Order: sequence, then C-alpha cells, then structure tokens
Amino acid sequence: MPLTGSTLDASLSIPAVMQPLPPVAVQREPASKRIPRRTFGSFCLCDTLLIFLLWAIYLSIIRTKNQTFMDMFVQQIKHYSFKTSLADIVTLSCVRDLILLLIYNILKFDHWVTAGFCAIASSAFLLAKVFEFPLNGEGQPVTYFLILSSFAMSWIAT
Repeated sequence: MPLTGSTLDASLSIPAVMQPLPPVAVQREPASKRIPRRTFGSFCLCDTLLIFLLWAIYLSIIRTKNQTFMDMFVQQIKHYSFKTSLADIVTLSCVRDLILLLIYNILKFDHWVTAGFCAIASSAFLLAKVFEFPLNGEGQPVTYFLILSSFAMSWIAT
C-alpha cells in the first residue's frame, strides 16, 4: 500500500507523551505595583545609609586627639550603653528597614499595618533615647539631627 500524504503525516507524528509541555506563564506583578515597591526599597536603603553617615559624622566630632575613628567605632559598639551610645539608632534603622523590605518587597504584602507598627516602635525607642541620652556636650547638633532624622524617616516610610 503506497503512503499518501495523510498516512505519512500520521505515521511520523510524535506521540502525545513525548510532546513538549506548553510554556508556563510567569505572572509578573503589574508595573503599577512594581515601580512603587522598587522606589520604597531605594528609600529604605537611603534611610539606612543616611543614619549611618550621620552616626559616622557624630563619631568623628566627639573623638579626641589621641583616639582614631576606629577606636570610637569600637567603643560605641563593644562598650555599648543605652545612655552613652548612638549605635542603637543605626541598628534600629537597619532592623526597621529590613523588616519593611521583607514584608513589602519580598513577601509583597500591601497592608500599612507593618509600616505603622515599625514607625510606632521606632518612635517609642527614640523617645526613650531622648530622655536617657545626655544631650549636652560635643556633637550636640549632629546628635539632634541624627535622632530627628531617624524619627522622620520612620514616619515617612509609612
């Protein structure tokens, strides 16, 4: 029996088991949500860098002639005291921004409760810091600006 076009096609067809699967559609987040999330991530990074930079300026102002910057850095971290160190404000900024990035950018939650909770917790910590930290002496304007900018950044993030 001679092979015709229709029987030739049927004999050369690939069995259904061996046919490739259709491509899986990757659902991307719409640009209307993706762009603000990216902007928020950039804001969190700038927040942490600004607070760290202000803290570094504070350390360079309060150091004495026989101390290096690294000596002051180690003193603020290793010999931490709530009443004498501002390293906790930098840590607070890092932790706050990591929580916000995790919740909003990685887990993609849209509710404002996390940002509100972080802002209230940061404000309570900074308020306690203001009452306990001696706000007299060297580096006073930078100390004020560091605390106020940390407070403002926490509320701007909401």
